[in-house]
Amino acid sequence: MRAIRLVCGLLAVACAAPAGAAPEYRLVAIAPMSGGTYVDGQSINNAGQVAGYGDSPTGTAAFRWDVQTNTSEHLGYLRDNRSLGFGINDAGQVAGHSGNAARPFRWDPSGGMSELPADRIARGFGINDSGAVAGHQQDASGNTVAHLWRPNPNNNFSLGDLPGGRTRSLASEINNAGQVVGTSEASTGDRAFLWTLDDGIQDLGDLAGGADESSAADLNDQGQVVGTSEAAGGQRAFLWDVANGMQNLGTLPGQDRSLASAINAGGQVVGWSGSPFLWDEGNGMRRLDSLVDSSGDNWQFLSANDISDHGWIVGWGRRASGQLASFVLIPIPEPGTALLLTAGLCGCLLPRRHRKA
Repeated sequence: MRAIRLVCGLLAVACAAPAGAAPEYRLVAIAPMSGGTYVDGQSINNAGQVAGYGDSPTGTAAFRWDVQTNTSEHLGYLRDNRSLGFGINDAGQVAGHSGNAARPFRWDPSGGMSELPADRIARGFGINDSGAVAGHQQDASGNTVAHLWRPNPNNNFSLGDLPGGRTRSLASEINNAGQVVGTSEASTGDRAFLWTLDDGIQDLGDLAGGADESSAADLNDQGQVVGTSEAAGGQRAFLWDVANGMQNLGTLPGQDRSLASAINAGGQVVGWSGSPFLWDEGNGMRRLDSLVDSSGDNWQFLSANDISDHGWIVGWGRRASGQLASFVLIPIPEPGTALLLTAGLCGCLLPRRHRKA
């Protein structure tokens, strides 16, 4: 999640694109695993790798897809020929859970799938670049409580829950600062939470006018959180940060509800409002299928699940044949092309400097 802060880069973008121009994407279909028919991509990293799950000849399995080869790698199982992948970090590690009585795992490109310590049913979802996994585990009383598995040192612990409701909390994602978001039951119902090591679990509140309920789906390294809250007009996607609290992101035209699923370092948000959307500060909420070139003509977009810091989006849809499949949307021009254009424009606009001997 790294931005290139160069004055010439900003000049290149300003000169190359008209003000307010909508970004365009091309669609790449994610290939199923060998012998399988579909995959469901859940998350994408900054290398263009996707994690999720799909069918295979041996059962439902976690996979990792690579944009360079357009192949989906079967990640194996802990037990019961069943595994589900959810999170992926920039090192290519994948978090998820395996087995009918689920146990969490961390999959590593060099070491394969490793079971994380859990006394009872537990599930892994998010993973950060250090390999810390966020999810939830049943306690001795059978309550589901948010949990964190840290690799260095290899310790794990409960994140607790909000006061006032039943003992129940679910963690959905973790960032590189070790902050965790999710949903916990409070006195008025489910509430979005942010957990930090210093402050513990914090209620993020809800939007005004509706039932007192909210849930958090994702956060970026700046601590911005997205999710869904009840509001005066129904369910609404929200963006929360420390400075502004919870902001209503609205809906697509003609729709009465919205849900946010992911946010990247640039503050771009993807989610669903009758159709998958892309939201950003400058353009607001736009239908995702309206931003895709002809490569998306034979698809019906059903969900947008994650967005990388380069703006790559992983989602789920239906082909013209009726086959359900996952896709990745890649910005046009692609990041590498944009950098070449930037460098070329800088060479034209800026005076040449002699290299020192």
